[in-house]
Amino acid sequence: MMKTISSNPTTIHRRYFTNETHQHQHHHCSTTTLHYQLTAPYHLGITSTITRHYIFKSRSTRVEMRGLSVGFLILAFTLASVEAGFGLGRCTYQPVVDSLDFSQYAGDWYEWGRYFIVSQVLAECTKNILTENTPFMDVEVEYISFDRIRSKKGQLKYANPDKSDGVLTFDYSVDAFKGKAEMHTFPNYNVLDTDYDSYAIVYNCADLFFAHYDDVYIYTRDRIPDPSLIDDIFSELYKRNIDTSIIARTNQVDCTN
Repeated sequence: MMKTISSNPTTIHRRYFTNETHQHQHHHCSTTTLHYQLTAPYHLGITSTITRHYIFKSRSTRVEMRGLSVGFLILAFTLASVEAGFGLGRCTYQPVVDSLDFSQYAGDWYEWGRYFIVSQVLAECTKNILTENTPFMDVEVEYISFDRIRSKKGQLKYANPDKSDGVLTFDYSVDAFKGKAEMHTFPNYNVLDTDYDSYAIVYNCADLFFAHYDDVYIYTRDRIPDPSLIDDIFSELYKRNIDTSIIARTNQVDCTN
């Protein structure tokens, strides 16, 4: 009864640079070294870069691409070693709420937990402050790191402007979608379930060639929610075949924000 896309088209970013070029004359054939850099998408919460070196031959304009698949494999295992939401195979379909009311969804949401990322070690007391800014939702993520209250701002919008379901797009920048209200945008913030008053389950999944990276966020209206509510949330995730064993709880004790 609920609809969403089956996958997020987020891809690995590719960047080319030629800060080191070597010309070799050998049997009238010159070669140039090209550095090929693979950088993990910013939303994975890590900085993971792999550099490969390939040789361009001017005589045949052929590129020696041996090692490319090895580079992807190394990247996959790099992600797997530091990010709990990494897995083989493509993203699976997850239904979202049929209709998401921004006015009801607005307000303070405390991050109870999420799939572990490295940056989570340095942040605690995370709180999302959502403010309706029709047709968008302004977001301020507030957290404590090294005993200081810090924050970063972003914006949410419906990924499909013709629908008001739980398939949303989030961007970490102020007025990220200014002038783009009628544009279709890549979804990366899927509200699987919410009652507006006590909890919200947010999910994202990105296909990475032969594998995928997914993330689950559990938000609650209360900083320290009733344990029975969390049990109900985990039951819902279990019914969806979403792994709950790798959800790391966000510290919300002794918070000053």
